[in-house]
Amino acid sequence: MKKQEASVWVREGLTVLAELGPDGLTIDELCRRLHLTKGSFYHHYANRFVYIQALLSFWEREMTVRVIEMSQQEGTPLQRLRRLTRLSTTFEHERVEVILRAWASQDETVRAAVKRVDSRRVQYLSDLCSMLLGKPDEGLMLAQIFYTMYVGAQHLVPPVSGKELQHLYDYFQRHFQRQEKGSVSPLRSE
Repeated sequence: MKKQEASVWVREGLTVLAELGPDGLTIDELCRRLHLTKGSFYHHYANRFVYIQALLSFWEREMTVRVIEMSQQEGTPLQRLRRLTRLSTTFEHERVEVILRAWASQDETVRAAVKRVDSRRVQYLSDLCSMLLGKPDEGLMLAQIFYTMYVGAQHLVPPVSGKELQHLYDYFQRHFQRQEKGSVSPLRSE
C-alpha cells in the first residue's frame, strides 16, 4: 500500500475499539490489520496519545457533527428529529459508544471527549424539542429523555438493537404529530 490517509487509521481504530476495547487498541494491532508499518503510523501520528485524540475527534465529527448536519437538512423540527433518530440508530460501531463511556471513567482525555459529545447532542435535541413544544424547559427535559433512551439502550444486556430503538423512538414521536398539525400534544402541559 502507498501512503495512507490518516482516516484509514482512525476508521480501523474504531473497529479495533469495538472488538478489543481500549487495551487492544495498539499500534501493533492497527499495523497488523492494515498490513502497514509502524513508520506509516508515525507518519501521521507522533505517538499513541496523539492518535487517540485524532480517533476521538473523528468519532465526534462522524457520529455527532455530521449526523446533526444531515438532520438539519430536513424542513420541520419533527422531520429533523425523525432523521436524527434514524441516523443515530444505524451507527456502524454502536459498541464504540459503550466502550468509550467505560473508558471515560479511567481516562481524562476520553472523558472530555464524551462529555463534549453528550453536551452537543443533548443541546441539539433540546433545541429541536423546544421548537416542537414551544417551551425551552420542557424541551430540555424531553431531550434528556430521548438521549437517556439512546444511551440506556446500549447498556442493557443484551443491548436494544438499532431497529428496536427506532421503533421506540417512532412510538414516542407519534405524539408530536398532533403538535406539528396545530393541535395540542399530550406531552405539552397547559
